[in-house]
Amino acid sequence: MTQTPYEPTGKSMLERFRAAWVGSQVPRVATRPLVALTTGMIYLVGGLCVLAVVLIDPPDQHRFWLTFFPVVAVVCGIITLRLGCYFPRWLFHGCVMSGNVLVTAEIVIGRGMPVVGATMPIYVFVVIDAAFFFSLRGLAFHLAHVLAVTTFLLPAVGVPWQTIVTFNGVLIGVGVVIAYICRIADAVEVDALTGLLNRRGIDRYLEDALKDAEQKGLCLILIDLDGFKDVNDAEGHQIGDEVLVECAARWDKLVPRGIELGRYGGDEFALIAPGWNAKEGMMLAEALRRAVPTGLTASAGVAGWEPEDTAVLLLERADVALYAAKADGRDRTVAYGHRDPSEAPPEVAAEPRPPRLRSV
Repeated sequence: MTQTPYEPTGKSMLERFRAAWVGSQVPRVATRPLVALTTGMIYLVGGLCVLAVVLIDPPDQHRFWLTFFPVVAVVCGIITLRLGCYFPRWLFHGCVMSGNVLVTAEIVIGRGMPVVGATMPIYVFVVIDAAFFFSLRGLAFHLAHVLAVTTFLLPAVGVPWQTIVTFNGVLIGVGVVIAYICRIADAVEVDALTGLLNRRGIDRYLEDALKDAEQKGLCLILIDLDGFKDVNDAEGHQIGDEVLVECAARWDKLVPRGIELGRYGGDEFALIAPGWNAKEGMMLAEALRRAVPTGLTASAGVAGWEPEDTAVLLLERADVALYAAKADGRDRTVAYGHRDPSEAPPEVAAEPRPPRLRSV
């Protein structure tokens, strides 16, 4: 059996970090809705804290600008909370950089005033944000940026070097710990055999995808290997595991960006396709079915999002479609509500292949 890069058992912290660095992996738990929530709250809370200090203890100079920057942060936080789930992931790099700029501008303008000490801890928020939803390389970039600013800027505004050393140490420690915790959390939602999402990860990702389904649409695909129990009985569970790993590897290469593939349990896999409809899902299911190792076949059930859908209802419809594909003779794709062959992609009508196993 293979292990995922983040699996806790048998690997040291250094080994897991090395694997994460080489793979440039973004934590799976950092979905866009969660990233938007985290970034928005950090902007909102950080801006309100600094704004409270400025208003309670008004500065003698530069009062407008010292008030302006935290107000901008608060506004950005509100916008991100409301619309951040629609932002492309790369845009959050700009959000982190912008946060760093706002903090730095407040410190530079507030030189020699109490607002400097009140604003410094906000750099920790910047590092937390970067550690939470970027790859380790992304974290290293943003952390280096923050450390360069604190190392060369803070002495210029009168902060003692002893404070700077301790503060930079805290920033590094926070970044490493948050990045480590996120990647350990990933292991809870990763299937140890295939390295794909497990059922827990699929359920959480599906719940997140449903939040945008009304605007974007959503398709759920369940795909199941035909006669897999016979494979285990005839060839043994070791061969069965190898078949699952081979299928997962082949399918993972075919899945477009933005679609999550996971092992839902046993020999059943699930794909969550935000922005896709049922007919597009059938095309993808056919491509995956035809990619199984020679001698095997697979059946797929597809369900498109409908108004008022919950995760349970969407899963039930996809499961009904999968059951229909099995009942119709296996080795085919069926979409819920689209059983008419004329509505299916041409590939669906292909001749069944003999369900005989060949070693892979």
